[in-house]
Amino acid sequence: MGFIVEISKLTSDMIKQIIESYGLRFAMIIVNFMSVPLMISLVGKSEYGNWVVILSIMNWVAISDIGLNSAIRNYVTQNKNNHNKIIHCLHYSMSLTSLISITLILLFLSTSHFIDVSYLLALSVGVVSALINFPMTMLEAVLHGMRKSPYVLFSQLIGFSLILIVLYSIGLFVDGIDIEFLSLIYSFGLAIIVVSNLFLLKVKLGINVRFPTLNIKSLKAPKGILKTSLDYFLISLSLLIIMNTDYLLVTNIFDSEDVTEYFAYERMFSLYNTIITIALIPTWSYIATALYENNIQWAKSLVKKGLSLLVATFFIIPIMIYFSDTFIQVWIGEKFENNYINSLVFGLGAIVLAWNSVITTILNGLNRIRVQMYCYIIAAIINIPLSIFIVEYFNTDYIGIKMGTIISLLLTSTILPIYLCGVFKKYRVI
Repeated sequence: MGFIVEISKLTSDMIKQIIESYGLRFAMIIVNFMSVPLMISLVGKSEYGNWVVILSIMNWVAISDIGLNSAIRNYVTQNKNNHNKIIHCLHYSMSLTSLISITLILLFLSTSHFIDVSYLLALSVGVVSALINFPMTMLEAVLHGMRKSPYVLFSQLIGFSLILIVLYSIGLFVDGIDIEFLSLIYSFGLAIIVVSNLFLLKVKLGINVRFPTLNIKSLKAPKGILKTSLDYFLISLSLLIIMNTDYLLVTNIFDSEDVTEYFAYERMFSLYNTIITIALIPTWSYIATALYENNIQWAKSLVKKGLSLLVATFFIIPIMIYFSDTFIQVWIGEKFENNYINSLVFGLGAIVLAWNSVITTILNGLNRIRVQMYCYIIAAIINIPLSIFIVEYFNTDYIGIKMGTIISLLLTSTILPIYLCGVFKKYRVI
């Protein structure tokens, strides 16, 4: 009876977190969609295309944690009642990433004069601020591992809302701003997110964060963390190549205005992926909890229901494609050429990405990393040459870049579900 009650409590807690996450994410979507046309009006369409590239490069900073963020989640879930272990793990990860951050900042500043772009100063501000901030992203990993994912979204909402408020206030007094100033404002928002996470860990969870120290003792890894983190690092690096090099390819093959169009389609269909991702954010930690508490039957039931719901949501994509022309005109204020063809390709990409995200999240919760790593490495290797081949051989516009990404991800879309079935068979629940 106690076992059933525990499983029911696990389910009810997860549903509560998903509902809270949807509310917070919906607010963030509104903030982000209000920010895009405001940024375009302040810096111009061409410069905004450069800003999208800067954001993509800033996202590359995330892989500098060598996979620690992901590895910490399962470790914290496994030791959620032992604050001393959590504090030690957090201190280690922040110390190691601080050392990496300092090294990368010095490397970037010493080589930045070789970078031949018109927005070098804005790029420098963005990259350095992201590197200063990224050791603090370990705080988010702890919150996720403690099954407090809504706290992470709450902090992000505060940070990006303040960015919107600052941009709107500036727009009341001036007609435009330099992209360098936009980079500074974004850095301010990142700092606010860190402060909010520190507050929530201390006040809500009673976890005292020990700030990084660069000595041998602080750089001693908890058992099992480093090996798992390296696997996650290779997965993150592969996904970065697959997902974030698109903007760089479009910039180098086409022009900045094409980047803005590409970004508009990507952001529009990311709404669908956001709907899926919101439910996945807490799911990882709850599946990990089920694994450590030997509730594999509960995890299997959750997976079956989750995949059924995912397939049921596919009908959203045709609706988005049908209204995409109107949506873009209202949002951006422009009409793009070949809209429905482009929307069809980006819609297909959204479905493939959602399927991959669900399967990957389940495997992460079950701590099954190695096969994922191999699949994503292969996908990353073929992605860029395949995208360039499609553009040049079939003489396509930037949509060929997206098609290359979709084809690359089809490998993981087929192999990983088969592997997941094998994992559950090993636990004798399928």
